[in-house]
Amino acid sequence: MERARVDAMVGQRLDGMPVTRLHCLAVALCATGFAVDAFEITMGNTLSAVFASPPSSTAPDRLAVLLAAVYVGAAVGAPLSGWLADRSGRRRVLIALMLLMALTSVGAGLSRDVAELTAWRALSGLALGAYPPLMVAYLTDLLPAAHRGRMLFLAVAVSALGPLLGTFMVRALVPLQPLGIEAWRWGFLVGAAACGVVGLLFARLPESPRWLAVQGRDAEAWEQCERLAAARPVLAAAVPESRAAPPGTRGLAG
Repeated sequence: MERARVDAMVGQRLDGMPVTRLHCLAVALCATGFAVDAFEITMGNTLSAVFASPPSSTAPDRLAVLLAAVYVGAAVGAPLSGWLADRSGRRRVLIALMLLMALTSVGAGLSRDVAELTAWRALSGLALGAYPPLMVAYLTDLLPAAHRGRMLFLAVAVSALGPLLGTFMVRALVPLQPLGIEAWRWGFLVGAAACGVVGLLFARLPESPRWLAVQGRDAEAWEQCERLAAARPVLAAAVPESRAAPPGTRGLAG
């Protein structure tokens, strides 16, 4: 079967589906991960306030490097992760990014000095810059065309709560300092826990059938399509499924 025909069949099958609970789970997890990503980026504002004033007054040049480190990491991480996702799979790299974000957030929260914190923020940037475009690519692959735009915008809208809730959390912890740990450190540690949970839950999601089809893994692509279709529908299909899946589509599994 011609490669282009297989790819078209998989795309038509996905676009003809209703939105199911599995689609909604993917959107919810991606939105949660994006919320943490956005919060961790805005932690630069908190670090600026903490390290620019006593008792942690930091030289302006060192503070500038600390605040820029995450963006340097992001500039490297985004294209690198895109390259890896094209070769290893969208979901697999999303899991790796979440776990990397969890690890580097723990490192940042436990940093002993500004130099160590700067290094952890640069490493964290590798995941923070890569996650948003890869999340969009994954959901674009997965969601039915008729509902794709609104569900992507819903994920982005929900993610906007991350910086808001995270900043209020850190601010509320300033006078409390639970366990004697500074509030900004709690911001990183809570973010790390959230990333770890989201990363583990990503393992329950299907790999992109479109990516699998492009890789020539037709049987796996069709298996993931069937897994999505078997979940309970939430929103009706915009195109009748009989039209979305041309005759002979089931031959992909063979």
